[in-house]
Amino acid sequence: MRISTVIKKAKALEAIKMNYGRVRPALKSAGIGKSQFYQWRADDSEFEKNYLATLQKCKAQLTSKLAMKLKTEKPEVYTRLLRDIIKKQRTKNNKQNSNKIF
Repeated sequence: MRISTVIKKAKALEAIKMNYGRVRPALKSAGIGKSQFYQWRADDSEFEKNYLATLQKCKAQLTSKLAMKLKTEKPEVYTRLLRDIIKKQRTKNNKQNSNKIF
């Protein structure tokens, strides 16, 4: 693999991170074509893995920002969401535990 390709792939991933996972504006700002990007994803499993990891980081970052905004601007909504999340997690755990064979 050529060094210029490695640099372009890194530049694409960094741009995606800076654009919170939005591929189209990220590629435009990085000067990389969509078809090239999707070709890299199809051909290079390491690039695909790094891309998916970048998306997970963006998702976590956006979720955290949204939670902080909710916590400061609408604390009652934030509290209700936390209760719902905890309730769903308990339900999920109970289902998993009931499926276990002792």
